[in-house]
Amino acid sequence: MATTRAADRILAIDGCIQNCASSCLKEAGFENFTSLKLAELGIEKGLSPATEETVARVAEAAKAVLAA
Repeated sequence: MATTRAADRILAIDGCIQNCASSCLKEAGFENFTSLKLAELGIEKGLSPATEETVARVAEAAKAVLAA
């Protein structure tokens, strides 16, 4: 947790509609973080293979979210 608290910015990558990454951060007391919801990119947990194209889409979306 100390490493996370020391971070300049935190990006939670939520892999499904349950938003577990964001929920875990909130439960740990973090409030100032950004969330990237893969479902909004059309990526469904268990149904979307981790191809180079998919990984690149997620990386570009993450860059855009962090740049905002």
